[in-house]
Amino acid sequence: MTRGCLLAIAVVVAFWIAAGLFVAAAIAAPRREAEPVPRPSSGASHEAAIPATGAVAAIPSDAPLTGNAGWAVPSLGASYLAVRLPRGTVVTITGPGGTWTTRTTDYGPSSRIKPSRVVDIAVGHWREVCGLSPSRGLCRVTIVRTPMAPATDVGGTP
Repeated sequence: MTRGCLLAIAVVVAFWIAAGLFVAAAIAAPRREAEPVPRPSSGASHEAAIPATGAVAAIPSDAPLTGNAGWAVPSLGASYLAVRLPRGTVVTITGPGGTWTTRTTDYGPSSRIKPSRVVDIAVGHWREVCGLSPSRGLCRVTIVRTPMAPATDVGGTP
């Protein structure tokens, strides 16, 4: 073998040894626990009522949720509404363009991935509530749980 070939083999072997030592050091290093993701504070927002795990705590019906609203694709349905409240909760959403009262159909958006977004609205209703084109992306809204009327017996049972 030529001197150049031997030098190339020596460089490759040295690289393999160095890489092996690096991997061994990484495996032996102690692991650090993940730090909690900081949550933005925007005054009296809903985030004080929702624990970091994303689970819904007992949120008073008069506690408004304030944050950004995003629009959802039409394939999710004309009445799609994802809020960090249990499905079926009646809410009133107020934005710069208007107000919409309906029931939640999904839970979301993720507070870890999108901490400032509190609701995803069907694109048609997003236009009504925000008064903007979907190309604007987000708008500021306030969401209030709306008390439901008590169920009444209309069947006329004696």
